[in-house]
Amino acid sequence: MADGNPIEVMMKIFKVEIVLKGCRFLTTLWSVPEHCNSKTLLGIDFIKQTGMILDLTEMKWRFRDVPSWFPLIDESTMGGGLPVDAVEMEPLRENEGTELSADEKHKVFELLASNKGVFKS
Repeated sequence: MADGNPIEVMMKIFKVEIVLKGCRFLTTLWSVPEHCNSKTLLGIDFIKQTGMILDLTEMKWRFRDVPSWFPLIDESTMGGGLPVDAVEMEPLRENEGTELSADEKHKVFELLASNKGVFKS
């Protein structure tokens, strides 16, 4: 914990697709179920995976292969958070679809969504 005292917690691991400025990235997020108000942090592994370049002095970021810069938003100025275009929870059970590419997963999600009436009890 932040106070220096170790505790044991159960984590949930999710493979999710994140769309950032039109680019899709399949990444792993870790969640602590008991902390329902916790915020999602995208760490150094995500920054490396996406090829992000951060300019912390100027508070801006860009992708390595894209020359355009975007504002880097400080979480202390966000208040209640930022709106997102869409949040899609993965409808697959643990370990299902973990070996699929982002495009293959998207096709499975579309298939499930178009037939969701079949699965209702």
